[in-house]
Amino acid sequence: MACRNNKKTEDVFYVQEEKIINEIYGVCEPKVQEITRLKQEALSKMKRTKNKKKNDKILDEFLKEYEVKREEIVNILAPYLYDMIYSVVGDDQIDRLFDDNELKVGYFPGKHISFGFKEDYLYKIFKGYISDDKLLYCKIEDLKFFGICRSDIGCEEGFRKLLFYESEFVSKFYRSNRYDEIKQNYQYDINCLVLSALNGLGGISEMEFYVKEYPKSSATKIIKIFLNHYYKDGNNNMLDEKYEKLIEEELRRQIDELYFLFE
Repeated sequence: MACRNNKKTEDVFYVQEEKIINEIYGVCEPKVQEITRLKQEALSKMKRTKNKKKNDKILDEFLKEYEVKREEIVNILAPYLYDMIYSVVGDDQIDRLFDDNELKVGYFPGKHISFGFKEDYLYKIFKGYISDDKLLYCKIEDLKFFGICRSDIGCEEGFRKLLFYESEFVSKFYRSNRYDEIKQNYQYDINCLVLSALNGLGGISEMEFYVKEYPKSSATKIIKIFLNHYYKDGNNNMLDEKYEKLIEEELRRQIDELYFLFE
């Protein structure tokens, strides 16, 4: 009897699960198609215009509309983050919907869900139509939802590349209308990397890999300050005023307006 009851419970759960997946697909599908339509429309406009400055504005408008739809899909998926995590991600119908439209979804520890275009997708389709700062911004846009680093969970795959792109943007594109946004993200990600190291969540290895991969990056200068301080001074428990002052000065130097104007 117990086995039959268990089988009945499993059947009920399966039916409920299928129903939820179908509901998710039904709500997500038109929003995904709308994202694809907006992307194709923006690309078509760029091809007709052939003026990078004007196309930069087309890109900004597309990204603004895309972000609305992206957030809507995240909000649809978020309630099922726990009970449906494996079912939603592993469902062929939903996976195919995202994959066919060059999109992906990711779940991370700490109650975090990400959704966006596949890595380098926006960069590849808009390359040749927009300015260099916007091309680099596209690379950042494709990575920022997945290459995350948080002080409480550590760093995900792709974070080092994201940090490098941000540091390059801050170093090269002071006059971009996206500068303030990327500057703020750069500062935040540097701080999260440091805190993840102090919390023993893999930040030290991330730093060492970053220095090897991107030795000339402006972020490397900041990371080396931390690594030298961490090891040489033996201050592996907490930040002291000396370290905080050093990293703040280096960050300020890198983002100071006069530094870029008279570089």
